[in-house]
Amino acid sequence: MFRFCIIAILLFTGCGISYSDGIRSGIVQKISRKGLIWKTYEGELVLDGFRFNTIPDPKAGQITTASNIWTFSVKDLEVVQGLERASISATRVKLTYQERIFIPPWDADTSYIITKCETEQNQPC
Repeated sequence: MFRFCIIAILLFTGCGISYSDGIRSGIVQKISRKGLIWKTYEGELVLDGFRFNTIPDPKAGQITTASNIWTFSVKDLEVVQGLERASISATRVKLTYQERIFIPPWDADTSYIITKCETEQNQPC
């Protein structure tokens, strides 16, 4: 029982720790509120460039696929509204995010939490 309490305390105190932060830019493809029990805001950003992944295939050797979709979560309703406006107008945006290692299921679906949304002119979305 004592071990369980220690693990639970470490897990929940680690939920707020930022592992990394950064900026990604592109066009917001989707922003939605989803979840069976806990509803969270989730979105997709179409990135400007392509990322290539090589997948081994026993018959064809190696297959290279291109992926340019980045998934993220949003907790701030003001940022959600800005992302919705940007998605409707297909405006290119710059998203500031924090990556977290431990995310409780009621907080977000992904480990990337958007903290700010700006247009190319550094205006809020």
